[in-house]
Formats: sequence, structure tokens, C-alpha cells
Amino acid sequence: ANELAAVLGIEQGLLLEQFRRAAGGRGEERIVIPALEVPPAEKMLLELFLHSAEVREYVFPQLMSYPQLLQSAGKEIWEGLLSFPDAASFHWEELDQKLTPASRTLMAAMAFADHLQSEQNMVEQASACLAQLGAGNRKGRIGELKKRVREAEQRGSIMEALQIAEELN
Repeated sequence: ANELAAVLGIEQGLLLEQFRRAAGGRGEERIVIPALEVPPAEKMLLELFLHSAEVREYVFPQLMSYPQLLQSAGKEIWEGLLSFPDAASFHWEELDQKLTPASRTLMAAMAFADHLQSEQNMVEQASACLAQLGAGNRKGRIGELKKRVREAEQRGSIMEALQIAEELN
């Protein structure tokens, strides 16, 4: 939307408003977006990433540290983003070409979901999203370790259970 607004020489907000109005008046042609289990932090992170070059520069080098993104409903979108060599080489059109129609629909739903708290401090918002995703990743890792401890205890491998429990600490 930023690139299109720049090409047309209008404000991004005006362009987005026109898209929303146009989509609302279609009637039967309106695209139905299925409800997917995408965490709010992931939706907001993608929206921020797609709307701000500054956020792309900040987030791109860190994306590989969040493997849960590659296991989510938006997996294909994140894989497409990671296929760019760096944030500066990102282009909407290239990403769009890499995605299936279902992923394009999901990306559109996530990119225009209005999760942005404001257009100011976008990097701080992205940082908060990454922190929340990181906390979720840690919780998942802790849950996995606890499960392995229980399994080891059930097998009677007390030493193995203790070693895994040490990882929890």
C-alpha cells in the first residue's frame, strides 16, 4: 500500500480507506476470509513489516530466531519473506508471486487487519511483537521439556528425567 500510494502520489491512509470502501460495496463478489489460528502478535508483526521499511530493517535479521513463524498458518508468507536476501530487497510484487492464492488471501487479511496501534513508534511495536512471540516460544519449549521429563519418569529413566529437568532451570 505504501508503494502504491507513493506511485499515485496520495497518502497511504486515503488509499486504504478507498480500498475498504470499494470492498464493502461488492456484495456477492466479496471475498470471505476464513478464520485462522494466527496469534495477534504474528498478525501485527506482519502488518508492521509490510507497512514500514524501518520495521523491515529492524525485524528481518531477527526472523530466523522465531521458528514458530515457520510452523504457523502464515508459514508460506514468512518463507517468502525470508527468501529475500535482505530487507532492502523486499518488494510486494515478488512476494505476491511466490504465494499461493490461499496465502495471498491470508496475507491480505493480516496486512490490512488494523492491528496497528498508531503509525508512530512502529519499530517499538514490532519489538513488542517479537518479545511476545519469544515468550510464546519459551513457553512451548518449557512445555516440551516437561513432557519429556514425564515420559522419562514413566519409562523409569530417573537420571534422564533429572538431566532434562536441569535444562528447565
